[in-house]
Amino acid sequence: MQKGSAMLSETIKADDPRPRDAVEQVPPLALVGIALLIAVSFAAAIMGRVSHWGDPAVTAAEVGASGVVAVRHLKFADLQSGGIAIYDAGADTPFETLAPGGDGFLRGTLRSLARARKLQHAGSQPPIDLVRRSDGTLSLEDKMTGRFIYLEAFGPTNSAVFERIMNQGDPKP
Repeated sequence: MQKGSAMLSETIKADDPRPRDAVEQVPPLALVGIALLIAVSFAAAIMGRVSHWGDPAVTAAEVGASGVVAVRHLKFADLQSGGIAIYDAGADTPFETLAPGGDGFLRGTLRSLARARKLQHAGSQPPIDLVRRSDGTLSLEDKMTGRFIYLEAFGPTNSAVFERIMNQGDPKP
């Protein structure tokens, strides 16, 4: 054994009345600190869950329609090649077709909306609204499920994907 390293059993003195395998007690102040940390963590988690703080997907009732500058009603279709066709609602021809495997953020966002529709048995026919607000932010709004996704919450690179879609053609004010 190296000098300076000793086992617990060697550090207990022979005249110590405690058993050799006794565990030292944790100081009461440390226990109070640990309990306080756990309580604050639970309180923060509950408050975040109840208030949807930091949640980019919230319901329409929480946001309302204030500040809407432009709306683009969109439909998305999976292509046999693995790509995605993007249509204006009511149009027969896509205004953009995304290549297979690219645009991961857009695909993930659409999957989350499709999942919400599936869980609520809402179908895929009604369009999803891409909305620009007066402060320049973009959101996806699905009136069938009441879900809003604030795209800026995912950073400028990811919201730029939807900015490109919003700017193609003529979005309706």
